[in-house]
Amino acid sequence: MSDRTCTRVASDVPVLTVTINPAIDVFIHVDELAAGTLHRVPAPIQQVGGKGINVSRTLHALGQASISLGFVGGARGDWLEAQLADMVTEFTHIREQTRMNVKVIETDGRLTEFNSPAPAIADSEWQSFRHTLQRHLPHAKWLALCGNVPDTVDPAFYRDAIRLAADHGVRCVLDASGEALRLGVTAKPFLVKPNLVELAELTGHEVIEPEDAMDGAMQLVRTGIELVVVSMGGDGLIAATAKEQWVARVPSVPVVSSVGAGDAVVAGLLYGLSQYSSLREAVRFAAAVGTAKVTCEGTSNPSRDEIDHIFRDVEVAAWRG
Repeated sequence: MSDRTCTRVASDVPVLTVTINPAIDVFIHVDELAAGTLHRVPAPIQQVGGKGINVSRTLHALGQASISLGFVGGARGDWLEAQLADMVTEFTHIREQTRMNVKVIETDGRLTEFNSPAPAIADSEWQSFRHTLQRHLPHAKWLALCGNVPDTVDPAFYRDAIRLAADHGVRCVLDASGEALRLGVTAKPFLVKPNLVELAELTGHEVIEPEDAMDGAMQLVRTGIELVVVSMGGDGLIAATAKEQWVARVPSVPVVSSVGAGDAVVAGLLYGLSQYSSLREAVRFAAAVGTAKVTCEGTSNPSRDEIDHIFRDVEVAAWRG
């Protein structure tokens, strides 16, 4: 088979994504951010934010069905739901308002974020969400748990959700940080996608070079996690299982915004693992989606043509460290 040929496997894989703490993100573009000064800016752009939602949106753009679950509240929550009317969602409504964040993007692509605290979620609202999740799990093949777990939520939620999904034979993807990530990996999800900082926190070892990333990934694989994919920004991806280790190098592209790039990689992995016949091809596709995403404004997604163009230039090689 040619190095650039992908063999597709016909498969329709139902995906559930969970966003515990979605937001309305307000994007402001400036030439250069200078503290303590007046900035005259173009009209701010208001968009839906949330890592699981971003994954579902990218899957939707790729033609892959998913159901987005999570919490929304108040008039902001109503607006958020309305913006996702072309997708399948089933959010649990809460009394408190969905949060609003401000993201300032400079001409060189540097991002400065101002994130609001998460709304409180009542016990009855949690119970309603759990019932929704349990109702969908028997019909799903993948559960993507994405984003931070706020202080108002038990950090063991992801761990417990992974165990619940396993009871239904559902594979889990975990893309989180902090205590939620540390506890989540103990439940042995199928796939974990840390960045370099998160990998260092998980393993307790400094991660600077690709060799460090592969060592850390293999450390997690040895605990029983099937697949670890480490995102390294402009340096690409590292993927590791007990039998295969790959490194994906991506082409240089103009960076418009890094918002949602990691979420695009998760969506690319979910799509690639269901559509392509090898891990190598799936990793190449995920790297292409993540790279194409940084060329887009805000939470918009690249076209399939843009992804395919980058895909041709992604180099994936067996790890020989």
